[in-house]
Amino acid sequence: MFQFLSGYLSSFFVLTKFGTIVGLTMTTVKFVVSKDSTSFLMTISCLVGMFAPHTFVQKLTTAAAGVSDEIYNLNWYEADTSTRKIILIFLQTTQKPLAIELPFFGQFSHVALGIEYKRVYILYNWILTIMK
Repeated sequence: MFQFLSGYLSSFFVLTKFGTIVGLTMTTVKFVVSKDSTSFLMTISCLVGMFAPHTFVQKLTTAAAGVSDEIYNLNWYEADTSTRKIILIFLQTTQKPLAIELPFFGQFSHVALGIEYKRVYILYNWILTIMK
């Protein structure tokens, strides 16, 4: 189930992330140059636009990790043989953590969002330094 969802989310979020990065770059440059409230609000809306999908994917990753913990916490070792086999298969499939990787962008998580915000801050400071 998570493999299908991961593939779907990857194709959807590549376009979303590309659009928000382009919009964020444009609004950040406009804010640095003009320093008006409209461009500031657009920059904030782009930052929130990046935060929402990253939070969704982070919650999905956390939930997928919780599934393996809950399966292991079952009384599976006292169940009948067929149930134990099924639960062991589930445990084997959940050994690899779910991480949604986007082409061209890498992993999609809160850590990646922090890196993107840092890049925006670097761009902002770079433009301010050039304008001096």
